Amino acid sequence: MFVELLGLPGAGKTAVCSLALPMFRKRGLRSDRLQSLAREAMDRSRLGINFLQSASERVGLYGCFSFASENPELFDHLMRTVRHDQARLLWNMDMLAQLHFVRTHIDPDQIVLVDEGLLHRGIASYIDQGVSDEFRDFLDCVTDEFVTIIFDAPIKVCMDRAAARPKGMPLLFRDLSPLAREGMFHRFSEMIEVAAATRIERGDTVLRIDTTQPANLSAWEMARAVQIAAMTARKQAESPEIAARRLPARS
Repeated sequence: MFVELLGLPGAGKTAVCSLALPMFRKRGLRSDRLQSLAREAMDRSRLGINFLQSASERVGLYGCFSFASENPELFDHLMRTVRHDQARLLWNMDMLAQLHFVRTHIDPDQIVLVDEGLLHRGIASYIDQGVSDEFRDFLDCVTDEFVTIIFDAPIKVCMDRAAARPKGMPLLFRDLSPLAREGMFHRFSEMIEVAAATRIERGDTVLRIDTTQPANLSAWEMARAVQIAAMTARKQAESPEIAARRLPARS
């Protein structure tokens, strides 16, 4: 089961996720971050991709275009909007490659925590347009394979946290004036809410975590919510209707 962590920069996704992982394991849930699982899957896959054994980057490219062949509309949305921005283009390609290899290799009961996943990348890709028809079309392409957890914190709190991080503001916000940066945070927040409302309207699983409270309490809430979502997903696993809506798994 894939769990996308969605929230503004500084909302606490990374900190809460780090605290929640040991709690998952205490609850008997096998879980890890997408990046960690992807590294293992790509290492195993390299032996089977003979013409790409010489470079990890080429294996990643193979994974990216494998994802594209399985999900062409979603791939198109995430590529064409950033085609003139090399940094964001490579950022999106890296995540799609990770998703392909993890989906191909993990056990269905494994919980995969995805920080800055499909919804986050889609919002970042369409941030210049805001809530447009194209952005809504993108949301329609993201299937219910993903449980979404919204990390809630006021915009001012998120901006202050993001600015105080050792690595500073994310690249998307870094070179803006204070006024433009605040406007970008507000637009990002609006797009998160539209994404959440769209998924709820479709009957997808969307959870919310208040990250203004101490991080360990947010992590406990997250672990409990994910455990309930995992139990529900297992009960629904044999439903033909739900199975038909999932992204196809390739072996």
